Amino acid sequence: MQAFRVPRFMSLAFMLSFAALCAGNSGATTFALSQISPVFEGMSPIPYYILALGVCALCIKPVPMHSLTLFLGLALVLSYFLLATLWSPSFEYRIDKAARTIVVPTTMVLAGYFVARKGGINWFAAAAGVYALIIAVAVVATGQGITASLEALLVSDEARSLDYQRFSIICGAAAAVLIPLLRLDRPVWLGVAAVLAVLALGSGGRTGALLIGVGILVRMSMQFSPRVIIPVAVVAIALGFFALNPIIEFITGIAADVGAPETILRALQAAIAPPEITRVWNRPEFLRAAFEIFRENPLIGAGWGGFPTAAGLPDELGFHPHNIVAELLAETGLIGLVLFALWFSLAIGRLIRLRAEPADRPFVASVWAALLCGLTVAMFIGDLPSQWLLFVSLGLGIGCFDTIWLESRARRNVAPRRSVIELAGTS
Repeated sequence: MQAFRVPRFMSLAFMLSFAALCAGNSGATTFALSQISPVFEGMSPIPYYILALGVCALCIKPVPMHSLTLFLGLALVLSYFLLATLWSPSFEYRIDKAARTIVVPTTMVLAGYFVARKGGINWFAAAAGVYALIIAVAVVATGQGITASLEALLVSDEARSLDYQRFSIICGAAAAVLIPLLRLDRPVWLGVAAVLAVLALGSGGRTGALLIGVGILVRMSMQFSPRVIIPVAVVAIALGFFALNPIIEFITGIAADVGAPETILRALQAAIAPPEITRVWNRPEFLRAAFEIFRENPLIGAGWGGFPTAAGLPDELGFHPHNIVAELLAETGLIGLVLFALWFSLAIGRLIRLRAEPADRPFVASVWAALLCGLTVAMFIGDLPSQWLLFVSLGLGIGCFDTIWLESRARRNVAPRRSVIELAGTS
């Protein structure tokens, strides 16, 4: 695999990475473009996905049969989800969710796969860093000067809204993917990762902090055994999400006692999102409702996109369990959960079976960082069709497996098997 370096901007792998990020974060991309021109306000996400698929077509390489089987398996799982819309009590929301179910997972898995095959995880990591910094510049551009806008980003009420939480996720995930690739002799990318970490931690989203922690733990696993570090990372993520508020309150108290500036105190308080801020913080109620629906329909669920209506909630985007396991149980029952878990296990199995050379280990670790970040977000935020990072990382993992597998075959230079007749003729 290629060594990590600053990408050439005309590289197809970098362009595909950037297009995938624009598509996966279509809301943030539209926001950034709208700061350039009001023409882009309210722009549909469809052009982003068309762009990603278009560049994907330019990056196509032969796909081994074992990976083609995985892609067909994903198509079968998504087909079942679409079939489940038939018994959904909702109408408008199920149509919207069905469209996103077709477009987002397919585009993101293919983009991740061909990025890994065309240029390697380093291109995606570089594109993630550049993309997140562009979004940051767009956010800063909305303020009155750099100081005022940064203060607005860090401490305003808007910083605790869903949009800024997504911004924190983008920056945190980009930093986490970069961390395993960082080297002391690459000061530019060390600086990029540091800036992304500050933005992720400061933009009011606790999830960004957790994602940076994932990147650090995965980097540690490069020195120790991944079998030890990765389970510890999962437990730390789960505990950290629920214990973060008391920790920040404790730090805030110490900062107040030592006379810290008001801006710092407000920034610390902004990181604690009280339950009444937005509807999406009612996660415990949503989870309880999801398991109630599952108990009533254990086999096939309430139908794909049927959670809001079945739970007595408004039939619109944003009202879902914010946990893909609970979502699958509530809307597709045991059949849907088992199908997705089966496909996911086969996909992640490729990454587990990777036997990379020492020079390739940072790239594999970076894929693990992206995958764990995707899983972290999928357990707390958004519905399944919105999990772009999870699907991109799975595509990256499958692509890295094929790249290393094909390279190892080429190194071994295995001669084709000869028939018994041919062998007899040479004796």
